[in-house]
Amino acid sequence: MKRFKENIHDRCLQLVGEKLNLLLQKQQDLAASVADETKSTAGDKYETARAMLHIEQEQLARQIAELKAQLFSLNLIDPGTTTQRITLGSLVCANDHYYYLSTALGKLQFEGKTIYTLSLQSPLGAQLKGLSAGDTLVVNGKKLTITTVS
Repeated sequence: MKRFKENIHDRCLQLVGEKLNLLLQKQQDLAASVADETKSTAGDKYETARAMLHIEQEQLARQIAELKAQLFSLNLIDPGTTTQRITLGSLVCANDHYYYLSTALGKLQFEGKTIYTLSLQSPLGAQLKGLSAGDTLVVNGKKLTITTVS
């Protein structure tokens, strides 16, 4: 289970890194577009195009900041450690579903299993925090029994 958790953690780092690289490249391309727009356009059309590009730059900057925060959160986790109680970095198995408490990346397919990556601040993450193997909780009317925590 320990190696499985380390592999999931590596996959999360890889996914966030790939998304970050794509957005950074898009940001560079957009900066080049702004420079081109400045050279080639005049009047109201210029102002509108430039304003639209700046809005897109701001949106990209927010997305990049969010990904950097996710990367920071992932780097705080030592996937080699195990705990009895669920905390940041725990891999939880409940009702044959896996939950990795790290950062919210959604559902991943990994080694033939579905892994739900979620933050401790998410509704389910907050409910899981502090629980241990053998504990149960009800989520959306369904009973979850925690079988393992690593």
